Amino acid sequence: MKKIGQILAVIIGSINYLGFAQDKPINAALDSLNKQEQLQTVLLSYNSVLDGFSSEHRTGSAQKITKKEIQQLGSLDPNRLFQRVAGIQIYEEDGFGLRPNISMRGTAPQRSAKINLMEDGVLIAPAPYSAPAAYYFPSLGRMDAVEVYKGSSQIEYGPNTSGGAINFLSAALPEKFTLQATGAAGRFETQNQQLTFGNKHRDFSYITQWLGYQSLGFKKIDGGGPVGFNKQDFMGKFQWTPQFLNNTHSFIFKIGYAEERANETYLGLSQADYNVNAFRRYAASAKDQMRSFHKQISMTHIWSINKNTHIKTTVYNNAFRRNWYKLDKVSVQDELLSIAKIVDNPDLFPVAFQSLSGSGIDQ
Repeated sequence: MKKIGQILAVIIGSINYLGFAQDKPINAALDSLNKQEQLQTVLLSYNSVLDGFSSEHRTGSAQKITKKEIQQLGSLDPNRLFQRVAGIQIYEEDGFGLRPNISMRGTAPQRSAKINLMEDGVLIAPAPYSAPAAYYFPSLGRMDAVEVYKGSSQIEYGPNTSGGAINFLSAALPEKFTLQATGAAGRFETQNQQLTFGNKHRDFSYITQWLGYQSLGFKKIDGGGPVGFNKQDFMGKFQWTPQFLNNTHSFIFKIGYAEERANETYLGLSQADYNVNAFRRYAASAKDQMRSFHKQISMTHIWSINKNTHIKTTVYNNAFRRNWYKLDKVSVQDELLSIAKIVDNPDLFPVAFQSLSGSGIDQ
């Protein structure tokens, strides 16, 4: 019994010691909870190049694609870029991204007509309020960044607010002398060349860019014919910030010109022919060609009232002209049939289908 009593005394003493040892960290933890400490706020902000608003001021979703990310892409095809952005669906057409079909938030993708396309905050579609189909699309190769707005964050940017807005930011004005020439080449004799020249002298700065983009194309027309494209793009931007106005006023003048010749067609393939060779084109599309010309001019005045208040006024004009000479219908026994109807049902319209594929035409 004496040994049992000694063992119990040792156990009780150990428990008391452990309880006493644990009192200190428990009391310290309770004291720290009772203290009211002001933690330092850490704000992760996204500064928009367009308007300077940070992410906490936006009620929707906004994403910026930087110049470094565009360069890492290694392609001038906007479709390759937008595949990396969540919430955007793209639909291929020509394989080079000349006229991307972009869908945001479930909108119809045809010609990206249901989203706002901008360059430096200016609506760039040929007729954004009446016919916004984007037969013209800014050249990705001369952009410094791309901003994507989805949800309610794009409401302020134009007429098509149900889908989203994409803003292309052209090359920034340099702080010193800049001269850069780049080029790349790939399959199907695809090439692009770019020349950038700019400088800053006191309160005047400027930048000019030229971009050439061309390819022989990867499709083959029955009987032969061109399937490639050639695109030329020029941009000039000039800024004057008068020192005698204490650098509170800036005047920016921008001009741009782009022209494109693309041997593209609306004529597709029947399902059977597509399964055999998806890169084939029927002989009837040999003369199809798209020619377009785009001119832009804008004048911007920025008044910096203080660090947080700026008034920006932009006057702009965009002129776009296109002529897409393409096959649209086929006349068979005084009946006009659309090419889509013929290609979808070649067995129902054998004569019309033969005229498309060239099998019914003397070579």
